[in-house]
Amino acid sequence: MTDGSTLADRIRRYAIERYVRPARLAERRTVTIRAGDLHRKLGLTGRAPAVCSALGSKIFARLAGVVLIDRVGPRQSTTTQFRYSLEPDADDMVAYPVRAAAEPPDAVKSAGIDVSPHSSAGVVGWDAAGNRRLFLVSRVKTKRSRPGKAKEIYVSDWFRKARALVEREGCAWRILSAKYGLVHPDDVIEPYEKTLVAMRAAERRNWAGTVLEALEPCLAEADRVVFLAGERYRELLEPSLRSRGIVVDVPMRGLSQGRQGLARCALA
Repeated sequence: MTDGSTLADRIRRYAIERYVRPARLAERRTVTIRAGDLHRKLGLTGRAPAVCSALGSKIFARLAGVVLIDRVGPRQSTTTQFRYSLEPDADDMVAYPVRAAAEPPDAVKSAGIDVSPHSSAGVVGWDAAGNRRLFLVSRVKTKRSRPGKAKEIYVSDWFRKARALVEREGCAWRILSAKYGLVHPDDVIEPYEKTLVAMRAAERRNWAGTVLEALEPCLAEADRVVFLAGERYRELLEPSLRSRGIVVDVPMRGLSQGRQGLARCALA
């Protein structure tokens, strides 16, 4: 964007100006936004995941002075509807855009790099060199027997090490799942046995397309993706990411998903 705003900024600003403010002026108690309507009015193509991500975020709720009551429809679709209650004393858009909850390193700011995008608010994370990174971690076979948060349902030694690695560095991350596609670490999921290795080529291509679509909100702000994942999980994602100008790091390329691989991961 020419004004330095991100796509998420545009989506939130439009939703506030065209939906929330009119509803507040009309003294309504609730407002409903259909993702597809906003998507169309903004002239977007194929960005429904980004719209849903922005409308469902805590950042939007805080900026707009609303509370999300319910979310009806698929997780990321043009048919998804968001219904909010309007906080009576809220003063929306007091300071827009908001600073990210966690700030990039001092070295980044002193170098004059723009720190205003919401890049560390659970979407991507800064490294010491000023790169905005997202880690993609593949699932592993060992799982708990009951539903739970994705970051807790995989209990293998390797996965725990990968999780500890990204969380210790304060990095944003997502899990690559053969069944669910792209999974947020806090998403609650059911245990399963599906693997990419057992999928046919056409199924893997469909899986990759679903993952790339779900990645859109992150890719709008990230400039570097780091894979802690095996070749089957990377083979169709990596070329697409590179074609978009995203720098892709695979610190474990050619190594087993074990102690040696994680010990070699360079995060600088």
